[in-house]
Amino acid sequence: EQSVALIVGESGFGTGFLVAEGILVSNRHVVDGEFISMMEVHFPSADAQHEGPYSAELIYKDPKRDLVFLRVRTDLPPLPLAEDFKFRRGQEVVAIGSPGVFEGELRMRLENAVNVGVLSTETRVADNRYYQLGLSINHGNSGGPVINEFADVIGVATLKGPSQEALSFCIPADEVARSLATAMALSEDEILAGQGNHQAQTTVRSLIILSHVYEIALSHHVAYIEASLEDGGTAD
Repeated sequence: EQSVALIVGESGFGTGFLVAEGILVSNRHVVDGEFISMMEVHFPSADAQHEGPYSAELIYKDPKRDLVFLRVRTDLPPLPLAEDFKFRRGQEVVAIGSPGVFEGELRMRLENAVNVGVLSTETRVADNRYYQLGLSINHGNSGGPVINEFADVIGVATLKGPSQEALSFCIPADEVARSLATAMALSEDEILAGQGNHQAQTTVRSLIILSHVYEIALSHHVAYIEASLEDGGTAD
């Protein structure tokens, strides 16, 4: 558990885990729309010396799979990937993550919560392989490890059924390993180029959101002026 991270951004949060020395893996959608420099990485189950918060540095976003790799300056041990894992229907697995509960008066974030379930089936979504899990994951679990009885990571939690309970999906460990190998082989120039692209995309997205907020505020302001004039007031 000490190597499982809570990743907090300006607009949301998710889970990740150390997959190599100083390398954190999570879902790409956890960081999309976020300025990496504004994000914080915490290790809620580590001792006070290693808990953080840490800053992160983008290494690689997989363009096909929903995976991202971040550099974090920590000496906590990585979790082993079960690269030679053989799928076995009904095998018990454990997911660790930090889901949020935001309903009515119940508003909290459960840090490094443990959820037990089983492997259900292998499937494909948008031509990508997944393991379907018989356990519940929620907002905030994204990017967390799914581990077997030997504490090896067999997948990265990434999707859930939109309305069904205990219907979730993880990216198989062998595909995570391939993506990690690509990330580790990048030159510093390639990493810097990827960081620049992410920064530009996030900036554009932020400007679009701000423009929509401005349009909404302006429309409300115009409506207020029109109502004031109809009541005999002045535009001032």
